[in-house]
Amino acid sequence: MENQLTEISQSPTTRSAYLVSWETRSKRLQQATGSPIEPKQLTDQMARLTATFGTPKDRTPDQMRMMVAEWYRVLRVYGLKTVTRAFDKAIETAKWFPTIAEIADHCSKDLESWRDAIGIDQHQMGQQPFRDPPRGPISAEEI
Repeated sequence: MENQLTEISQSPTTRSAYLVSWETRSKRLQQATGSPIEPKQLTDQMARLTATFGTPKDRTPDQMRMMVAEWYRVLRVYGLKTVTRAFDKAIETAKWFPTIAEIADHCSKDLESWRDAIGIDQHQMGQQPFRDPPRGPISAEEI
């Protein structure tokens, strides 16, 4: 592995080709997973869960807003298509309102399968996993 990195760093042509290849694969991954999810889009996805499983009866409207904010905090690193597929999977397979951990697990598996299909090895030195740019905290108006 170390020899491979030395070869890449010593040859500008190879390094340039490697970076172009990485950029191309990263763009493919973003196309497959979608642009970063927005708070309104997450609210729409959660409305699908509510329509399917019912409203959690023990939560006040303020608690529901807090719940959406927490879900957004966890899921904002994924693209809209990835999150939509995760909600689809949960609706198809869950017996009760899914937890945020279940949805995040579906997102993680979806993203990993796309990385594998496109050929992105996130563990290889010199490559960073696909990540959406970080965002600031979510405000109550965005929910």
